[in-house]
Amino acid sequence: MTEGKVQVSIGRTSGSKEYIHIIITDEDSRTRIVEVEMLLEEFAKCITGLSVCDIPATFGKLSLVGKKMEVKTLQLPLDYNNLDKFEEVVKPFEVDGWVADKQDGINHHYLSKSGYQVHFRRWV
Repeated sequence: MTEGKVQVSIGRTSGSKEYIHIIITDEDSRTRIVEVEMLLEEFAKCITGLSVCDIPATFGKLSLVGKKMEVKTLQLPLDYNNLDKFEEVVKPFEVDGWVADKQDGINHHYLSKSGYQVHFRRWV
C-alpha cells in the first residue's frame, strides 16, 4: 500500500460563492490522483450523508500511482537566444524513461553562464 496526502481548501468565486477544493496525491510518485471542486453546500451534504452529489472529478495518471518519482538536474548548453533548440538539446538525455521538464526551457530563472538548468523525471 502506498502513502498519500489529502489537501482540502476553501475558496470563493467572483460571485462570492464558497467552494471546497480537494486534491488527493500519491506520496511516492507525487502524482495527483484526483481533484474535485464543489460548492460548500454540496460538500456539506456529502460529508453528512444527506445526499449523493454527482460532482465532476479530474483524474491524474493513475498508472504512476505506487511508483517512485526520481529527479535529476543537468546543466545543458543552451542560452537565451537559442531556446528554440530546447527539444533538440534535451532529446539525447531522454533515455531510460527520463523526461525533460519542458517548462524549464521557458523559465529564464534556470539560465546561468554555463547554460540552462534542466530537470528530468522518471517513475520506477
